[in-house]
Amino acid sequence: MLNITEKDLKIFNTTEELEEFILECTILVQKYEMSSRKISKYYLEKGTKVSHVTISRYLKEFLPQMDSELFLQVNEKRFSTATAEEIKQRVSKAVSLVFEGYTIEQIAELLGENYYTVYDDISVKAEAYIKDESVLARLNNNLFLNRTANLIPKKKAK
Repeated sequence: MLNITEKDLKIFNTTEELEEFILECTILVQKYEMSSRKISKYYLEKGTKVSHVTISRYLKEFLPQMDSELFLQVNEKRFSTATAEEIKQRVSKAVSLVFEGYTIEQIAELLGENYYTVYDDISVKAEAYIKDESVLARLNNNLFLNRTANLIPKKKAK
């Protein structure tokens, strides 16, 4: 039996629907070598909003309970699918949006990413991908000047 949370049941009505979704995700990883991030975007285009973090959790926690051999096969593929080029492009886009005056929360929404992914991209990964010191200095200055706007977003009341 899968340890399904209330949040999971907001996305999927039954355990069977969730298991079917997980199996579809395994096909996307194995056959098309899609990352959790790409799978999330794929399903969003089909009208189902599931974050890449949730998809990763499903593949990590639920798939072994469903089929341990399939879990090993999927994880072998899964951890080799995210490319440095994709990350570099995402970081570059996030940095350009910072320069346009967007906050981290707005950038996350525009890019369809998690707030913390964007925060990590511009505060940590940017240094690895941007070699121009003047661009990094400008980025850090911009982030400093807009530090109150870039605070961790408050949870939305339900």
